[in-house]
Amino acid sequence: MIRTSLFAVLMVLTPMTAAAQDAGVSARLRAYFEPLAETRDFSGVIAVRQGEDLISYERFGYADWETGAQFTPQTAFPVGSVTKSLTAGLILQMSREGKLDLDAQVRQYIPELDTGFTATVADVLFHRAGLPRDFPEGVLSDTRSAAVIQWLNTGLEFQPGPHAEAYSNIGYSLLAILAERAGQGRFETLVTLQVLVPLGMTDSRLSRTPRPLDLTGYAPGPAPLDLRPPMQADPGFGASGLVTTVDDLMRLARAVASRELDLFQDDGSLVGSFSVRTLNGSVIYTIQGSVPGFSGGVSMLPEQDLTIAYATNVESYSNWGIRDVLHRLVLDQPVPPAPVRQPTYPLADAHRGLVGRYQETAFGPAEISQTEDGLELTLLEPGWRFYLTPQLEGAVLWRTFNVHLAPLRDEAGQLTGLTATRTMLGQDPEISTWQRDRPPASPVAPVNQ
Repeated sequence: MIRTSLFAVLMVLTPMTAAAQDAGVSARLRAYFEPLAETRDFSGVIAVRQGEDLISYERFGYADWETGAQFTPQTAFPVGSVTKSLTAGLILQMSREGKLDLDAQVRQYIPELDTGFTATVADVLFHRAGLPRDFPEGVLSDTRSAAVIQWLNTGLEFQPGPHAEAYSNIGYSLLAILAERAGQGRFETLVTLQVLVPLGMTDSRLSRTPRPLDLTGYAPGPAPLDLRPPMQADPGFGASGLVTTVDDLMRLARAVASRELDLFQDDGSLVGSFSVRTLNGSVIYTIQGSVPGFSGGVSMLPEQDLTIAYATNVESYSNWGIRDVLHRLVLDQPVPPAPVRQPTYPLADAHRGLVGRYQETAFGPAEISQTEDGLELTLLEPGWRFYLTPQLEGAVLWRTFNVHLAPLRDEAGQLTGLTATRTMLGQDPEISTWQRDRPPASPVAPVNQ
């Protein structure tokens, strides 16, 4: 059961203040992330606690880059898969209360599910139900429980399980429906009353539909802002939908560490998208999540009594490597310098000549096309679109994942593919080749720059 502790009550009544600032931690964070904020590759809030003391609270960039609005302690960010920790906590609490049997088939609680689905509640909780990772784009007319069940019945053919572990956002939407059946209430209400309020996360909310935020999310874009609105994606309830502050992320971390929200299993692992990592032999419990334009996460380092929380509102390469970099910066361990982004160049014919399709193994087939903003990369299988920044000598930069794409040509000077050099935070460059699939179907019209 989730317990309302004196610690949680005090955290609600007393704002988090930097009573014991660690100048070293703050200086290292600023030195690393300020250059990334200057190039508009990073924007957000990072907080570090040691024991009961907030030793660093740093803000980078803006809540709104166009107006210059600042981050505040009440600024709430969508944090994607961090939601799964709340879903798992609610399911486990219902199991302890006898409302759910983890070993029972899901169909015992949702009888209208297709009879081919034999997975148990535990199979879904531990990603062993054989479900795909995500709903295909546009398949759900809405996000009501009935629509999800209807799609499961018509969109999938189930194989008897249990299956090998395969991460599934769809599974956690199914767990949300299970919680509604067992708790006889709407999922968002159940999580609020049984998890958020007892843990003191009073600045957090849960929603299965997009709602107005007090900040703006961004993806890499063209000049002059070099940022643009991100792709739109409805939150999959159960798997996503949590909007929370950095302070409340801290409360979540402390609740998991103290087992007020008990996600630990007998073997020392955690459920609900928390993972166990090690750094130089030290154990780290961590979770992170993202939705287009935003990300957030927490890490707990019990041997040092450290907790790290962060939330961002620019969807760029620095978000994907932030967790491991933060661990090293806070512990004052060596971190490779952040990649230096090269200047943007005017769009030229050499850049336009890259238009076409490419076969590429890491992300599947891709297509470069021309839009009114310039060049755009589309990953064809999920349909995701990204702006490409023109670089020197006809190359382009896929800033979201910091992939430098340089043209490859044969002896006759014909374009045969692209050399893709991916450089993430704290990692060595990865180099691959994108083979050109076919030339564009029609001539490319010039863009006025």
